[in-house]
Amino acid sequence: MSVIAQATVILNCMNVANCRLQNTSIAGIRPNNQVDMTILATDELFVYVDGAFAAATNSKCCGGLVKNTKGNIIEAFMLHLEKGDNLTVELWACYMGLKRAWDFKTKHVRIHSDCHEALSLLRANNYDLHEDRELIAEIQQILQRDWQVDMRCIGREFNFRS
Repeated sequence: MSVIAQATVILNCMNVANCRLQNTSIAGIRPNNQVDMTILATDELFVYVDGAFAAATNSKCCGGLVKNTKGNIIEAFMLHLEKGDNLTVELWACYMGLKRAWDFKTKHVRIHSDCHEALSLLRANNYDLHEDRELIAEIQQILQRDWQVDMRCIGREFNFRS
């Protein structure tokens, strides 16, 4: 099979997946009735997030994994975005990851991202002029809830989990 034929097959599969996921809810799984609660036998969760932005096609999406301390994947999530740039998708990845971790009622979460700029913005107090200020403010409100959040920047080569 030629390279062009293989690429066409891959693109067709991606188009089918895109059509199927277009009306998917971002609410995710509810921990009270659809997740085996024995895998949540810890008060600490690890969230690995990443965003992807392709300027050539103007495609944007983010996603991540929520894992417990034993390394079990509790949930994976993905979100297709209509607007924004590479920083916006990284911020949305952080937002979705924190939101999903909060829904699991954990008291301690470690969020791992390969975007130092996004994590710096979330730690800052002077973002009023930033185009994503509403999203940053929403994430900062989540960070202020009754839990402990450690934000860690990891190298892109180590962020293969998300």
